[in-house]
Amino acid sequence: MLVICGFAAAAVAQSGQGVALVIGIGGYAKAPLLPNAQADAHLVAQAFSQLGFRTTLHMDLSHDGVLAALQEFRQTSGQAEIAVIYFAGHGITRDGQGLLFGRDADLGGQSNTAADTGVPLDLLVWAASNIPRQKLLFIDACRDTPDFDRARAGESQSGLQSSGPLPAGTYIGYAAQAGAAAMDGPVGGNGPFAAALAQMLGQGELEIEDLMRRVRISVIRQSGGLQVPWSQSSLLLPVYLGAAPNIGAVTGH
Repeated sequence: MLVICGFAAAAVAQSGQGVALVIGIGGYAKAPLLPNAQADAHLVAQAFSQLGFRTTLHMDLSHDGVLAALQEFRQTSGQAEIAVIYFAGHGITRDGQGLLFGRDADLGGQSNTAADTGVPLDLLVWAASNIPRQKLLFIDACRDTPDFDRARAGESQSGLQSSGPLPAGTYIGYAAQAGAAAMDGPVGGNGPFAAALAQMLGQGELEIEDLMRRVRISVIRQSGGLQVPWSQSSLLLPVYLGAAPNIGAVTGH
């Protein structure tokens, strides 16, 4: 685990402190590898650190590891006015519920219980909700799991979506539309969603809806129109994210 510490958050909600949890999972044992998921997570974590967010970065967590990271984030996010969670890895929607997968998930189509090992998207909202605050989730997990999808045709989609109404004060930015897959990007590079998100976070103070529109335009251009990010919102306040001095420090343990 890496902890990235920043100070004096930029204009976020009412200029309060921000916290961020970033998870990147690419080394799947029983599912297609996602070579750029870790690079995407590093890029996004650094972007939020540079905005002053106290940022925790996890790589290649198991199912139980994801659950533990969410529990820890809920317990340690304190009184921050805004909480951010970014997840890069495999995800699907099954029976109307968004599911995210740790590195030990079996998505090869051989296990009837594969979907049962997913982490519900709603748990990410819960992890950021220990106090009333504005919550931003970025889900870069609408990725292809072809064998799993063929084995369960009609039951699941490769795109992510929330399972129901969002709790007040929540914003979810998805890398692609429900039922669509997100591109992982060139080997050794970054996916278009992570690249655009990190770029826009460094462009100057932007309200989250404006920031996401710019991300959407960038991804559409990069993908030739094949990938269209989308969002859901129940925010109660304008949330501004913008450039701040490069004050992040990285420590590992």
